[in-house]
Amino acid sequence: EAIVIPDRGLNTPGSVQQVDSVVSKQSTSRSKASLKSKYFPSETTENATSSQTLRRRRNSMTQMPTTQFGERFPRVTAFVRSTAFESMVGLVILLNCATIGIEVDAMIEDVGSEVLKIAEICEHLFTTFFLLEFIIRVLFVGWRTYVPCVSSPVGRWEQVQNFSDALLVWGTGVGMSWIIPLSGVSMDSQLRVFAVLRAFRLLRLVRVVRKLPAFNEVYLLIRGLSDSTKTLFWTIVVVFFITYIFAIFGVVLISVEIEESLAAARSSADAEELATLEFLKAHTSGVTSWMNTLIQVLTLDSWNSISRPLENYAHGAWIFFYAYISFAVIVFMNLVTAVIVENALSNSKQDEETLLAQKEQESRKLMKTFRQLFEVMDEDGDGTLTLDEFTCAFQTSEVATKLLLLGFKEDDCQVIFDLLDEGDGSLTIDEFFEGLQEMKGPAQAKQ
Repeated sequence: EAIVIPDRGLNTPGSVQQVDSVVSKQSTSRSKASLKSKYFPSETTENATSSQTLRRRRNSMTQMPTTQFGERFPRVTAFVRSTAFESMVGLVILLNCATIGIEVDAMIEDVGSEVLKIAEICEHLFTTFFLLEFIIRVLFVGWRTYVPCVSSPVGRWEQVQNFSDALLVWGTGVGMSWIIPLSGVSMDSQLRVFAVLRAFRLLRLVRVVRKLPAFNEVYLLIRGLSDSTKTLFWTIVVVFFITYIFAIFGVVLISVEIEESLAAARSSADAEELATLEFLKAHTSGVTSWMNTLIQVLTLDSWNSISRPLENYAHGAWIFFYAYISFAVIVFMNLVTAVIVENALSNSKQDEETLLAQKEQESRKLMKTFRQLFEVMDEDGDGTLTLDEFTCAFQTSEVATKLLLLGFKEDDCQVIFDLLDEGDGSLTIDEFFEGLQEMKGPAQAKQ
């Protein structure tokens, strides 16, 4: 864009540089104004620097869900909410299940007094660990995450899972390991069944597996098993009706002939033939017996040991068995497999769409968080951050807590600012957002 300057003695090299400087400042001002109108459309220039607006920005920062301990110890809060903490708890759950197996074996066999004593000591240690974990989560994450009927920053399903886990900790852990023995109540077999319910804590490992990329295949298998429960239910129903219909035909076509042959064998007193017919009658004496036999055929488990002797007394029985195998085993069970595979592929595609939606939601949340940070740190409201404003932001407790949760220390202000800055000595919200989103902490940034 050409700028025409009247010839008033200003066409000297120095004057041209002054004009270029003025044009550059005007362009920068227009750029800052456009950024400000883009990210802060509801905010006008008149109230941008007012104290009421600044207080409103800082109040919005304090409304983030947290606890008093979480504000005082942000690093501990970040660790409690991390995947590493969940993985550590998952490892302890696996070890606890091993001790539960030893205690169960001790109910029916002698495992040794020393082994049993070690298992009991480990059980007290595990109970202490899970109780401390519950207390730490309540202190640093909040009690609302354990109550499904109240509002919470986590989802309702996660609240139900946390509530169930708390019941296991206090019921099967503290109650069975400490309260009942101290009260003098004897631990009979019925009470020990409740103690075994601690094995249900293994379900919590699903949350750990879901968050770890290394166990993606394991999570897909668990997810596929969970999503196939409806298909499994209807498979059982259809198999029942197919087997029931074939059982009725089996009684009419085969069982009657077996009864007649058995009556003739009893009169002839042939012991070997009588034993064979008694064996066949036990497997074909009624609808219920036929259904059990056909389930054995459905699994292809030694069905020839039944079908071949039947051929000697009920000619054409092989047609009956081949028809059932063709219809129930080859056709229907393969259809079930196809439905499960189709559901798995559909769920995989849905997971990809859900993952994209979650990424977009996380990006919006990050943008909202960084915008709040930017607004609080931008004390003069000009849409940019200077090094002084960036350094002074650590003096505000709300901002310092958020920056510490993101992994940034006050000692690294200069390094972080230099990495985010593109060379003009100030940070726009684009530079601030994109830079903090890509950085995982000052340690990695220094590298």
